Amino acid sequence: MHTAMKVPALAALCLGLSATALPARAQSGEHYLELSAAYKGGDFGTDTDSRLYALLPAWGYIAPRYDLGVTVPVLRLSEDGPGSSTTETGLGDVILRGGHALWDGSGGARLYGSVALKLPTADDGAGLGTGATDVGAFLSWRTGSVRPLNLYGGYIVTGEHGSDDLRNVALGGVAVSGRFGRSYGYAGVEARSAAVRGGDAAVEPQFGLLRPLGRNLLFKGTAFVGLTDGGPDYGVSLGLARWIGNRSAMHAAAPEPSTVLARAWERP
Repeated sequence: MHTAMKVPALAALCLGLSATALPARAQSGEHYLELSAAYKGGDFGTDTDSRLYALLPAWGYIAPRYDLGVTVPVLRLSEDGPGSSTTETGLGDVILRGGHALWDGSGGARLYGSVALKLPTADDGAGLGTGATDVGAFLSWRTGSVRPLNLYGGYIVTGEHGSDDLRNVALGGVAVSGRFGRSYGYAGVEARSAAVRGGDAAVEPQFGLLRPLGRNLLFKGTAFVGLTDGGPDYGVSLGLARWIGNRSAMHAAAPEPSTVLARAWERP
């Protein structure tokens, strides 16, 4: 895997902004299962084109003031460069995450904190992971309004990778979200510091949609476009989430942007 592709896959699990989150302000906690398929690709300003496909099975638990989850990615990486072409398939780095409300204000305003841990379960020799444990911490602020404004930021500490090229990543973004009929959508922009020595920062407009397909089933879609060589050229993700219980697939409250923040590695 091109070095630049590895850490954006990190930052990607902390910010697939609201479309990776599920409704979080329910009356009681409940489990859900999720399966998404994702793609991202780009050349990162080099003469090598990288394409990453991912299948993302996940389990999660969401309560009124906290959430937990785990994702076990299965990846397929293809790279085409001058005179060479390679493809690798296998297990990706497992992601553990959790978040908790830190403050609740009037009208639905909320400050939420999240943490995420990326375990080195992938074959880094095949380029499917970084070969080290990484940890990220994130804060999100949501205003209480009909079209809430979400502000978020975080920091990812990369583990000892045996390379001086990789850097810790700071990130932040803003998004506006709201309900449209039976659907919930958002649009925003995210920025991340350079993931590799001498690399560019990443800037990505992002869009997402949640739509119930039944009482317990939810469709999720996300898309982003990379504006610099610091990240992929573009990416998309489509998935289904199913509540394990009697939860309505789309609760009246908006999804927590924080759950999103702790899930960026999931958006390869």
